Amino acid sequence: MQYYMASIFGEEAKVLAITEAQYEYELRVIDRGLNEIVRGWQDYRLLTRESNDDIEAARRHLLVKSFKSVRMAVHTLKVGHYSEAITLVRTSFECLLLADHVDKPNKDGIYPIVRALFYDEGKIGKGPLSMTKLAANAGIKWGNRYGDLSEFAHPRETSLRSLHTLDSDKHLTIQLEGTYDKDSASAVIYEILWEIEGMFVIVEALTAPWGSDWNHTAFPRLQDIQNLMLQLESKM
Repeated sequence: MQYYMASIFGEEAKVLAITEAQYEYELRVIDRGLNEIVRGWQDYRLLTRESNDDIEAARRHLLVKSFKSVRMAVHTLKVGHYSEAITLVRTSFECLLLADHVDKPNKDGIYPIVRALFYDEGKIGKGPLSMTKLAANAGIKWGNRYGDLSEFAHPRETSLRSLHTLDSDKHLTIQLEGTYDKDSASAVIYEILWEIEGMFVIVEALTAPWGSDWNHTAFPRLQDIQNLMLQLESKM
């Protein structure tokens, strides 16, 4: 029996080689940024430290979810599935958004995100915990970015149109395997860097109470990320 998936894997291997060659520096900045986050976890036992602080625990869980989503987005980017990579970035963005709001009580002095995450009281994405509302409350930039990411995360015109490509005879076709596109790759890299920068903020907040100097030692990596984001912005 012929194994048809082999042709998809073969094409993705070609895209992977092109992406790693064309974006060697950018991927190195991403890898170093993610490595700094892991170093912060390990140096200050963020994954194993016992704590009765629900807010801290919520941030740790959300940070890990964000990290894993971004790691998978990097792999998906490398093999040319850009819309799917953005979907993973959106998951990370939601985690960072919740982490930013987790210490904000409601009018009754209750922390609704903590209650929803750990005590099954309320539902993330519904009512006052609507991700759209939380993003809008965080500011125009956050609100607009969430809207843009959602265009690719949901089966809307933008995400479905991204599946189209031209075959060798210049006929429009739906692309099953990954494909390399310079503009799309650059855009996804920018979004991934945005998420890593956000994770740096959370790691700093989690390590600071333990006398951490992580933010000082990690600062050069953060500078690399921010400088690269500026370079990519200038070309977008």
